[in-house]
Amino acid sequence: MDTMQLMIIAGAGVVLTAIGVWAGRWSLAPREAELMQRIARLEKARQTAQERSQQARRQIEILQQEISSHHKARSEALSARKRARDLSDALDAEQTLVLPGRSNDGFSLSRLPPSGFADTQPA
Repeated sequence: MDTMQLMIIAGAGVVLTAIGVWAGRWSLAPREAELMQRIARLEKARQTAQERSQQARRQIEILQQEISSHHKARSEALSARKRARDLSDALDAEQTLVLPGRSNDGFSLSRLPPSGFADTQPA
């Protein structure tokens, strides 16, 4: 074999390889485009899911803050109610004062005018 034949065979091999690569790309181009679209959709779905999870985390944080403020308000209300109950019990335990001019039943109004109210303006 002389060099001319080797060069023709090598050139034909290069040309056939180029044609094979082009034919492969041409036949796989629709599949490649479909896969690229699928990747784009998946990336968009991933970003959307990430945004929603961040939003959910923010909402959970806000709800936890609201729950803690409600717990605090409830505990303050319960302690105020307990203090009021204790004060009421303490006042109920003390003896009742009898004001001068009244009987022990508290309904006799000997020194007050018939209206039941004391005069507030000088006569």
